[in-house]
Amino acid sequence: MLFLTSPTALRFEVVEKADALQIQAITDFVMAGREIMFPMLDHQVLPDDLFSFEQTFIAHDLGCFIIVYDQKKLVAVAGFKAYDQRFQTLFNVEGQRSVELVKLYVLPKYRRQQIATLVVQQLKQSAKEKNIDIIYLHTHPFLDGAKVFWQQQGFSILLQEQDPTWKTIHMSLRL
Repeated sequence: MLFLTSPTALRFEVVEKADALQIQAITDFVMAGREIMFPMLDHQVLPDDLFSFEQTFIAHDLGCFIIVYDQKKLVAVAGFKAYDQRFQTLFNVEGQRSVELVKLYVLPKYRRQQIATLVVQQLKQSAKEKNIDIIYLHTHPFLDGAKVFWQQQGFSILLQEQDPTWKTIHMSLRL
């Protein structure tokens, strides 16, 4: 579903159905961004949510994925998926409809143009339409500007871990 076009010919879409070629293009884009942001990870292993993209983001009632194109070039993505309770001691949302916002990536050339903000606004709108109560996400201090960006989008810090590598910042937004 197309939800926004811009004067610069950017096309913003909520993925409602996708064929194998489109899923592969999205997966390749996400993995390329992941390699830039997280060079320390094993990039030969596809994360479960990408491996099961259609079931996670399209078919699941708590899933949503947004893609942004400049002409035919994929330039930004983000999505949310059912929150799997993996940080239950930190963030127990039992009995509430909760999702985890994941995979936000905008190509460097397209940053500082409000693309990420527009994508997050649409994700929040989609979450409201799906009667979601809470959006969870986590980020890291080594991702320049991420913490401030998420705070500007209305997310609150739950906890910042102090481990030497990740220093994970857990955040949430109640809708």
